[in-house]
Amino acid sequence: MISSDHRTETRGRGVRLRLGSIIFAFGLTLAACTSHRSGEPLNFTGFSMATSWSVKVVHPPLDLDVEQLEHELEQIVGSVDERMSTYRPDSEISQFNRSDSTGWFGVSTETAEVVRLALEVTRRTEGAFDIRIGSLVRLWGFGPAPHPLDLPDESTLRAGVGALKNSELESRNSPPALRCRSSDCDLDLSGIAKGFAVDRLVEHLEQIGIRNYLVEAGGELRSGGVSGTGKPWKIGIEHPSAAGKSLQRVLLLKNQAVATSGDYRIHRTVDGERFPHVLDPRGGRPVRTEVA
Repeated sequence: MISSDHRTETRGRGVRLRLGSIIFAFGLTLAACTSHRSGEPLNFTGFSMATSWSVKVVHPPLDLDVEQLEHELEQIVGSVDERMSTYRPDSEISQFNRSDSTGWFGVSTETAEVVRLALEVTRRTEGAFDIRIGSLVRLWGFGPAPHPLDLPDESTLRAGVGALKNSELESRNSPPALRCRSSDCDLDLSGIAKGFAVDRLVEHLEQIGIRNYLVEAGGELRSGGVSGTGKPWKIGIEHPSAAGKSLQRVLLLKNQAVATSGDYRIHRTVDGERFPHVLDPRGGRPVRTEVA
């Protein structure tokens, strides 16, 4: 039951976002190359959507304009950030959340499509995933603002869940727009926007003839072809322990994607009780489970 994912500091301050520090790729050198003539691996990295992103390319075309590619990758990620980040007050989704209108609110085609997909996931999961969870995320201290000192009380939680259930959300593609039948609509795309950004990056790489790559944003990864060794990409999964970092296992990816969400680093502790960042929007509370 994953409703929203946010990367936070140990003390709980929102820094953001999903699939926090549990996945890392072996050999991902996070430094952008500025020239290319030999066909050697290329590595690009940046910070957007309040998290890091990286692209690793092996066996690139010899005539590839590396500086141009770097610029294009930054534009793709920046575009998603400008449209879907709750950490930007000027983003489309933040403007929609502030609007009191219950009529159609014009957005980009990309935002409308991501919301449509999110609504489909909500239907398929019977409400376990719900992007209308924004107010609840903030109540528990996992949003962009510093967390509150106190935990939400029962009446506040009931009101938050009630507002979510009464927020009838719609998305249309032509012209692209969102509509919420309640002025309380508060969307958080943290659980889906980074995956969308990864897919857009991959589409661009494929369009310019790059077939061997590893793309990552905030812990969501998608691979194509093979690594520099000619074998599948190796992805290290952290052991779900709060102390130190060690490997639980290694995944081998070839033309596959992987995403996870861990509660062992992203959580709040209040009066000795631990509250993970994964929320169930149906009850408005952090998920209680033995699954790390």
